[in-house]
Amino acid sequence: MKMSGLLLFIVGILFKESCGQGTVTVSPDVTADNGSPTTLSCTYTVDNNYLLYNLEWRRGKSVRGSFRIADFVTDVDQPIYYSNFSSSEYTASRDKINRVALLAIASVRFQDDSELFWCNIQVYTSSGSVTQISDSIEVIVTVPPGSITISDHETGTYPGGGTSYLVEGESHQYRCVVPDINPAATFSWTVGGRSLTADSNNDVIGSNGLTTSSSTTTITAEARNDGEMLQCQASNKDGHDGVSTTVVLDVKVPPKASSMSLFDSSGPLEDQVDVIEQTAHTFTCRVEGTKPAATIKWYLDDVEQTAATTTPGVGTGLVDTESHWTFTPQRVNHRNTVKCEANTVESCWSYDGKSTIAMAYHGAGSRGKLEISDDQKVPK
Repeated sequence: MKMSGLLLFIVGILFKESCGQGTVTVSPDVTADNGSPTTLSCTYTVDNNYLLYNLEWRRGKSVRGSFRIADFVTDVDQPIYYSNFSSSEYTASRDKINRVALLAIASVRFQDDSELFWCNIQVYTSSGSVTQISDSIEVIVTVPPGSITISDHETGTYPGGGTSYLVEGESHQYRCVVPDINPAATFSWTVGGRSLTADSNNDVIGSNGLTTSSSTTTITAEARNDGEMLQCQASNKDGHDGVSTTVVLDVKVPPKASSMSLFDSSGPLEDQVDVIEQTAHTFTCRVEGTKPAATIKWYLDDVEQTAATTTPGVGTGLVDTESHWTFTPQRVNHRNTVKCEANTVESCWSYDGKSTIAMAYHGAGSRGKLEISDDQKVPK
């Protein structure tokens, strides 16, 4: 039930005219999830020759600066509730025989109940002396993560299970954010189930008292990361998994010099190969392990050759691509350079294999020597 302003005034006068002595012992501090129920307890004693006048529960930083929730005056069985504290949200009860008082909170709220709760008694004697004894319980309201996001500078925020497009060898930083929680969160990053080290972690307390926690990590993309899950997990309570979100990595793998080979019908070309003037000779360029399939071009002394046959790799993962170019050497081709060049859309460079033709003459016929140079990379 509620007290009127007049009745509050009368009780204040009675309090000032009362006196007494005793002890108050409260339960340990309480940690509870936001929105969950919790119960506070208090035991009290009243010394001989003293009488209990009032038992009350209060909420605030100190007894004097706190708000009265409910009280029991003398021997009443039903408490009186004050201000905005209703019996449906805060239920006060007591065991007069065992001198135990309870305050049941139906649903703790971070904004309201992250406070000290005071169990306070006033005792008195007929001589008129008054003693007020109290002790406090701190209620720590935990606000677990309700949402989590991964973002980057290029794409912004990814939907859960979204795809991040990377290029092998390039570094990419991701940011994971968990808003409006208490206390701050701890993070763990994994890619393909393997642990990643965070670059930094940051916590910012907002005007509502809640914390926004964030963490960043950087991945230098490898071919093996293609199709793997990048996961960010955050928790702010021991023993709880918290929340997590994932991003699928799609790694584009451009060709590399080490993945290219040049050969003919006799096998891989080493230091040199013999060719015969006026006799067709077929060269094959093979590019292994790219995503997507590489585009291969042929050049003779930097003039592109269009009469090549290319077989692109098939599939969504790493693929191999082959291209065949048939060349009929002439005398004018002496010391010409044959080059096969490979790239993908994501390539920063075009990689090539070069061969130099040196014609040699033997009797009526002529043979050419193909000198193989090292693979090189040239700007696109």
